[in-house]
Amino acid sequence: MKRVLVLLLVVGIFISGAFAAVVSLTGNTCEFRITEERNNQYHPKIYKNIVVWHDNRHGNWNIYGYDLSIRKEFQITTDKSDQLFPAIYEDMVVWYDYRSGRYWDIFRKNLSKEEGELFIKGTGLWDEDLYGVRELYVAIYGNIVVWEGWYHKWDIPVQLT
Repeated sequence: MKRVLVLLLVVGIFISGAFAAVVSLTGNTCEFRITEERNNQYHPKIYKNIVVWHDNRHGNWNIYGYDLSIRKEFQITTDKSDQLFPAIYEDMVVWYDYRSGRYWDIFRKNLSKEEGELFIKGTGLWDEDLYGVRELYVAIYGNIVVWEGWYHKWDIPVQLT
């Protein structure tokens, strides 16, 4: 039976955590929590059975994932700097990463491999660009990554993986 996956993110003063709901074509719903963490989880993205989001459970922002097929959470990034706004396509996850300490880069990780790697050095964005009220995006489809960057004006660059 085909299923449609719907990801709901519930973050609030009294309830915090990420939830998933699997809705069948017949209308049956199975809702369950995908993390028990009480800190904030934001910006969920989904591809097939994998959900990714950024999470500040350790005092900094890291990227986490959840495999809906085996109902198991996993950590994607562990660097002490912040990583934000993940996107996923197939086994590849991309995100904004501040480990350089000067500007935001784009990192990528193939979920079947151990380490993430620097993919795009220098998006032209400084710390205030991602910590402010503006939400920035990175997206991936196949071997194409697009993102928002500041290069004397707001641009949407493209890079092939």
